[in-house]
Amino acid sequence: MIDISTNRFSGRPRDDSIDLSILDAAAQIIIDQGYGAATVAAIVASAGTSKPAFYRRFTSVADLVPALVDRRHPLDTPEPTGTLAGDLRAFQAQQAAIFNDPFVRAAMPAWLAHMHDGPDEAADAFVKGFLPQRMAVLTEILDRAAARGEIVLDDVEADALMESFVGTFLMRSLIPGSSLLDDVDIDRSVTLARLLIDQAQPGQTG
Repeated sequence: MIDISTNRFSGRPRDDSIDLSILDAAAQIIIDQGYGAATVAAIVASAGTSKPAFYRRFTSVADLVPALVDRRHPLDTPEPTGTLAGDLRAFQAQQAAIFNDPFVRAAMPAWLAHMHDGPDEAADAFVKGFLPQRMAVLTEILDRAAARGEIVLDDVEADALMESFVGTFLMRSLIPGSSLLDDVDIDRSVTLARLLIDQAQPGQTG
């Protein structure tokens, strides 16, 4: 997604501690006061830095959100469990942790509205970073299952599985006052995914 270690401009080396201070300050403001309170002025005041320092690193407050998701939830391919169901569950447990994060729950509704109204670098990072990175992990899980002979991979639509996985959890995070995702939700999402996979197997009519 957004690489906060890479300077957008030539010149003196960038102080990465400022990046992290900005990110941490933004996250805390969003959690405590809501996305609307996270203005550039408020963020730099809390981080102890300046607006020029902010804009050397980020284009807007919306630009911070995918970078913060990366910082708080680094992408990690789950260890193989030996079964497709187990691997899918481990994958979904990671997604549940993201969508249960108080920062994500506070930021996501307004941030998605921002993306819809005016796509920019932040939207590009989500579409080309967050989703494809997780799609790669899901594809690896399906490839392992095919190698074990659990499934025939040719007709499995990984895109549909990802939409099912992320869409359900994302919708939950957008509903004010909704309960946190738990093991029941994770298991239910895996059951639905297995249904989609099984329907795509040879000899199945749908």
